[in-house]
Amino acid sequence: MVRLFITFVHICAAMGVFGAAAIEGASLLELNRAGASPTAGQGFALARRIGAVAFALILLSGIGLAQTVWGWRTAWINVSMSGIVAMVAIGATVTRRAMERLRTTSADGGAYDALVWSFLTRVGILFGIVFLMTVKPPLQESIIALAAATGAGFLVGRPARRRASRVA
Repeated sequence: MVRLFITFVHICAAMGVFGAAAIEGASLLELNRAGASPTAGQGFALARRIGAVAFALILLSGIGLAQTVWGWRTAWINVSMSGIVAMVAIGATVTRRAMERLRTTSADGGAYDALVWSFLTRVGILFGIVFLMTVKPPLQESIIALAAATGAGFLVGRPARRRASRVA
């Protein structure tokens, strides 16, 4: 029964991470509108709070499941953990710097493009991890799947003068 509860928490936490991502995506859309930065900033703050709680729960429950059910030598778990590390690294570097640029300057200086790239790359990684959790492939297929999902997010998110149509 305990394992079922931990699995439930893990799945709910995954939904929370995707909910936080949805709020972040909506905040990016709001940020792209002229004069809407205060609302977008509130959305980013909410996404960060929800994401932090959900992320902590997903890690704790995932560690519990890995220790009691799957073991740490399971390929898809190790590849998923590397995806989580990549998401944290992208968020801590690219996203944090871009948010700081938006807060300190009136011109975005490419910050919006960096935020979109970071967001879509992290969403690609999230989808890759969900694929690994559901399919549970061996090592080579796990690496290919996560690389493909990350690459898809990276390519979709590449900067393309997104604000060119924005009203000044």
